Amino acid sequence: MRRSASAAQALVLTVLLATLGCEGTREKLDPVFLDRQESRELAVQAMEAEHPDDRRRAINRLARSQYLAEDEIVRTMGLIARSDHSTSVRVAAVAALGQSRTPEGCAICAVLLPGGDMPMEQFPPQEVRAALLVTLRDCASAGLLDQKRSDHAADVAIWLLQSDISRQVRTSAAQLLGYLPRMDSVQALIQALEQRDFGVCNAAEQSLQRLTGRTFNHDPQAWRDFIASTDDPFVHPAEPAEQPGGIASWFGWLSADK
Repeated sequence: MRRSASAAQALVLTVLLATLGCEGTREKLDPVFLDRQESRELAVQAMEAEHPDDRRRAINRLARSQYLAEDEIVRTMGLIARSDHSTSVRVAAVAALGQSRTPEGCAICAVLLPGGDMPMEQFPPQEVRAALLVTLRDCASAGLLDQKRSDHAADVAIWLLQSDISRQVRTSAAQLLGYLPRMDSVQALIQALEQRDFGVCNAAEQSLQRLTGRTFNHDPQAWRDFIASTDDPFVHPAEPAEQPGGIASWFGWLSADK
């Protein structure tokens, strides 16, 4: 009798736990297993949920959905990245646009950065600016930017590298320029080596190395001499890039007259 009672209690406990565990199963399901309709419902939640944390969580779940790259969802992420009242939600939407790995998502990110002739008040908040530059860097690296968007991204990145008050934005701009092989990108990166911020200088040096296959340990004059001595500074696929200067790069930057 005692054994039978114990078995009955175990059965009741098992059923109870199963019932509790099944409640909200679809919400707890890994987003990669959601169907198209559920992904679209997440997109609506990302647009319309009252609290920013709920909108951001919906975006982060949607970013892992297999339907993220669909045109409708990409455009929804673009609207959120442009106009949501929460900076953190806009940053999440920008990241999702990058994760979509679509030319349209990359084009939207380029459009969201105004031209350098616009006043800074019309630019997105600095966290969004940095996120857009990082996403555009990944887009450029993956070959997802057409020539028009690539040129616009380079123009804006050069201006932000020279003018933005945020070191995070300047660092991200320097990193992006390393994937946009233009002479004015090179000139802006060399000029950035003279900024009194090692994070920005190091990003500029690494981007110059990526573009040219050379390194001069954060020495802007050595870079200018190199550029003046060559007609084609850009590295070609068959040319291996030199390795970074390691700890010597720190001493090179510290010894420079800044």
